[in-house]
Amino acid sequence: MRVGKHLLLILSMALLVVGCGSTEQAHAQSQAQHNNSLTKLQIKLFGPGETAPLKRVVINDQELIQKLYAQAQALPKPQKDRICTMQLGLSYALSFWNGDKLVEMMVANSSGCGDLMLSSGDWRQPDRQFWQVLRQAYDSAAGVKQPDSLAVVRYTDKTQPPLYARVTSASQVQKFLTALHQLPRQADQCAPVGMPFDDLYFFEGEKMLRVQIFKGACKAVRIMSEEGWRTMDQTVEQLLEQTLATTSFAKAIPDRLEMRIAFTKHGQDNGLTFMDLGHNNEELQRVRKIYDVTYALPLLPLRNGNHESCPASGSLKYYMLIFSQGGAWLTTAIAYENCEPVQLNTVGATGIPLRQATQEFWSLVRPIGVQ
Repeated sequence: MRVGKHLLLILSMALLVVGCGSTEQAHAQSQAQHNNSLTKLQIKLFGPGETAPLKRVVINDQELIQKLYAQAQALPKPQKDRICTMQLGLSYALSFWNGDKLVEMMVANSSGCGDLMLSSGDWRQPDRQFWQVLRQAYDSAAGVKQPDSLAVVRYTDKTQPPLYARVTSASQVQKFLTALHQLPRQADQCAPVGMPFDDLYFFEGEKMLRVQIFKGACKAVRIMSEEGWRTMDQTVEQLLEQTLATTSFAKAIPDRLEMRIAFTKHGQDNGLTFMDLGHNNEELQRVRKIYDVTYALPLLPLRNGNHESCPASGSLKYYMLIFSQGGAWLTTAIAYENCEPVQLNTVGATGIPLRQATQEFWSLVRPIGVQ
C-alpha cells in the first residue's frame, strides 16, 4: 500500500493527543484551568511513526511544568509555505494535570519542521528555548527503577493476534529488569526482525519502560529508551522463562481502543474525530468485536502481481485504530476510505500481509466517527 512514511508519521503524531479523552474535552479543561495550578506532567516518548510508547515518565516539579506550559502556549503558529525536511525523529506526548484533572495534552515532534500540536488541533512552531526546557524536563524525570508489574505481549505469527500475560510479583519483575540492564551491548548488530518476539512493558506506578526481546536467529534485546541493542544470553533467557512461569499466556483481549478519523488533504487534517473507547462494559464489548473482526479480515489478494494502491498524496479519509490491554500496546490498524487494504502494524515485524476490508468491518468502524 503506497502511503509514505512521512504521512504516517503525521497521522501518528496527531493521534497521540487523544490519550485520556476527546480533543474537545481536553481543550475545554485547558481553557478552564489557570496555568499556575498544574501539579503533574506525564511525558510519553515515541519512536518515529510509532503508536506504542517507548517510555513514560512523570514530573512533579511545578515550577518546571509551569515554565514548559507557558512557553508552549506562547509559541507562534507555523509560517505558511515553509520548507520542512523529511528526517524521522522522536515525539514527546505531554499530558498536563491539575490533581486528577487533565488540563492539556500536546505532542512535540522532532521530525520535519519540529511542530507542536495542541489538543485543540492547533499547530505551533517550537523554538530552541522550548526544546531546551522540554528536554530538561524529560531528562530530570526518573525512569523505571523498581517495577511493580510486567505485561508481556507475545507475537508468534504474522497473521494471528498476539498473546498476553501479566506478572505481578514485584521481586521477580525487579530481578529480571536488573538482569536485562546487565546484558552486554552488541558490537556487530544483526537484524533482529520477524517472529517470534516479545514486547515487555515494565510498570512502576504511572511510569513505564518498554523492552523488546527477539528470539529468532538473532537473539537480541532492545531497551527502548536507549540506543542500540543488547545480546541475550542463556542465563537471562532462562530467567525470563522462570519469571513467566508464575503466569500463563492467553489470547490478548483489548480493553481500550483509541481511534482517529480524519480527512487529510496534502498532509493537513480537517474534521478530526477522536474516540477513546473501553470505559464501560458496552464500550468494551464493541472494542473486542472490532478487534476480532479486524484480525479475521481475509488477506488481500494480489491483482496483476500487485496490491491495490492507496493515494500517497492528495485527499483521503483515514481511520487509525490503536488496541491495547492493561496499558500494553497490541496492534494498530490503518484503513483508508474507498481503499481495500487494511494495514496491521506490529513494531519489530516485517512483511506483515495486508488485509482486505469487509462490509462488516466498515459497519463497525464507521458509526464510531459520527456519534
